[in-house]
Parts: sequence; structure tokens; C-alpha cells
Amino acid sequence: MIVLGIESSCDETSASIVKDHKILSNIIFSQEIHSEYGGVVPELASREHQKNIAYVVNKSLLKSINIGFIGLGNFAENYLISNLVKNKDVLLNTVVNSRGESSKNVMKKYKFLNSSSSREDIILSKEINTVFISSRHNTHYNLLLESASQQKNIYMDKPLCLKREELKELKKVFNLYKGNFLLGFNRRFSPLSVYAKKKIVE
Repeated sequence: MIVLGIESSCDETSASIVKDHKILSNIIFSQEIHSEYGGVVPELASREHQKNIAYVVNKSLLKSINIGFIGLGNFAENYLISNLVKNKDVLLNTVVNSRGESSKNVMKKYKFLNSSSSREDIILSKEINTVFISSRHNTHYNLLLESASQQKNIYMDKPLCLKREELKELKKVFNLYKGNFLLGFNRRFSPLSVYAKKKIVE
């Protein structure tokens, strides 16, 4: 049996698909409009529910790539996120940054469902199946290790890690890994890299 559940209490609008006791999707839209009032305003909440209900239901029904995004540098926002929002099959679920305020601003700008300062909200999420890692280099190893251990699909900017010992440990984890992994190297498209490659070929 497949069940569509809809929840619209207080300041959150949510929809979930459950099949034979297994959660297939769980989309939650939290209303930010109440923050300036110090509490939930019922009339505003009602209007927001009406505005958001179709969105969360449609997202629950779609077989989307459910994305959690970790790290918010200039490249992440201007090249990665700005292109992800153009893909209708992608669900921007949660954005995480060490500075909670910056992740909240990006959430509002690009319409992520959630923002956080804790990576566990992405890595331990049952709904998020794809993780983008665009954080500082010294965090890559741990984030990759944790994401691969949870069998997430992973896109990560270079480098994989910073130490030889870390690389050996990653090899063990990836022997059991069944997801999709892509390592990005954005400098390959820089004018200097293109020029150097051309000279090497010549």
C-alpha cells in the first residue's frame, strides 16, 4: 500500500510518501515569516499553508535527486547552486554552512527547504540521497568518509583528502560503496590550464 500523508499544523507544511512502512519521501517547508513576531501568527500560517501545500506535495511525488549542500564559497554559490536550481528534477533539500546565518540566506535565495549549521542534518537524513561537498579542504576527508558510509551519491570539489593515511582509509570505505561519486576540479577550465594543456599537446 502507498500512502500520501499531508501535515499542515502550526508553521510547517509537509507531505510524505510511505510504501509498505518505508518512507520514500518526506518534504517539510518551514515558514520563516513568523520570526519577526516572536511567535506563530495563525492567519499568516494559514495563508502560507495554502501557498506551499501544492509545492511540497509535488516534490514528494517527484522522483527527484534530493540534495544536501555543504559549504558556501563563491564557487559553490555562483557556479554549482546557481546551475542546480535550473534542473527541475532536483530537489534542493538542505544547505549547511558553519555560519548559520549565511546558510539561511542561501536557503531563502535559492529556495532550499532547510538550512543548518550541522552536517549531520544532511549526512544522517533518510530523505537526502545526494551530497555536494564544497567546504574547506581540511574537512573533505571526514565529510567524504561519513557520506560514503551512508551510501550517499557524492559530488565533491578537489582534493579527496590531505594525507596518505586518509587516502588508504578511503580506499577501504569505497570498496563497500555502492553510490555514485564525482570529484570536481574546476581549475581545468581556467585560461591558464587550457593554455598549458594546449602547449603540452604541441
